[in-house]
Amino acid sequence: MTETEPTAKPMTHEEQAEYFYAKWERTHVELGDTINNLNAAYRERAHLVALLAAIYPSHIGPAPDTDPSWSIVYVQLPTGQASWHIARSDMPLFAHVPTSDPTKTHWDGHTTAEKYERIARLAADYAG
Repeated sequence: MTETEPTAKPMTHEEQAEYFYAKWERTHVELGDTINNLNAAYRERAHLVALLAAIYPSHIGPAPDTDPSWSIVYVQLPTGQASWHIARSDMPLFAHVPTSDPTKTHWDGHTTAEKYERIARLAADYAG
């Protein structure tokens, strides 16, 4: 004789609502943690970009391709231009960077891959 698994009793509507609400709360907390980690990563990157902007000619202006609360910092490295989007919360790190002239085009058309190739060449130049 084989033992059969007991069948689960169907959940009531109230139990289903409680189950899905608890699941939503856990997901909401996890999403909050993810956003906090992402913001922390952006903040770390912003510190390094602010350092580059202090060393090399740079300027900062509005980011026309995204949320108006973001800006773009343009840094002219010896190996070519590099630019990054900067969150409003990170703007105090860039107080030393002059504002872009709004009548001029600032982006040289580089891709993200080209930007990091330029940084790698600069690092190689410094490493000797």
